[in-house]
Amino acid sequence: MANPVHLARLAEGVESWNAWRRENLSVEPDLSAADLRGRNLFEAYLGKSDLRAADLQKANLISANLGAARLNGANLTSAGLSKANLSASDFSKAIMAESSLLDANMNSTILVGADISRCDMRRARITRSNLTGAVLAEANLSETNLELSRFDGADLTGAKLIGARLNRASLKGAKLTGADLTRAILVETDLQQADLSGCLVYGVSAWGIALSGASQTGLVITRPDEPAVTVDDLEVA
Repeated sequence: MANPVHLARLAEGVESWNAWRRENLSVEPDLSAADLRGRNLFEAYLGKSDLRAADLQKANLISANLGAARLNGANLTSAGLSKANLSASDFSKAIMAESSLLDANMNSTILVGADISRCDMRRARITRSNLTGAVLAEANLSETNLELSRFDGADLTGAKLIGARLNRASLKGAKLTGADLTRAILVETDLQQADLSGCLVYGVSAWGIALSGASQTGLVITRPDEPAVTVDDLEVA
């Protein structure tokens, strides 16, 4: 459970909280299981904090610093995390559905088994991160840097990956049914056993990809405003 002293400090407001953090650099705040629903935490310094199982639904965490924080099992449904620093944090099993992660720094972040469905993650930086088994159905990852990240067994059904960079990313066994890969860059990407059926692949750049056992039926190679033309091989597309 959360440390009541730390909770009281946070209740004093972000400016007071940040000043306290600067004066107590060795303290790692315990806010575990705290009820922070709807709280305004804009630009809050929450780096290295224990926020496991915390309730942060609809919280304003825009531009907040959550670097190296622990948020395992936290509920961040519909939270505002645009431009937040989430690097090296642990969001395993966290619920982040419908949250905004626009321009967020998520490099080296752990999101194993997290629910990130229907999130706005445009232009986020998610390199060298672990999203094994994560749910990203209908998430918007357009123009996102996903290089060297792991999406093994992840659900990306209907996700938007327009212009996304997936160089040397691993998507073994991932479900990408109906995903939009328009202009995506796939260099040495591992798509073995992945389900790519019905993906939009107009303008995709694919070099040295691994496709053993992948389902590639009905790949749409035309633009959305043109009559659909499909192929059953990504390399042919």
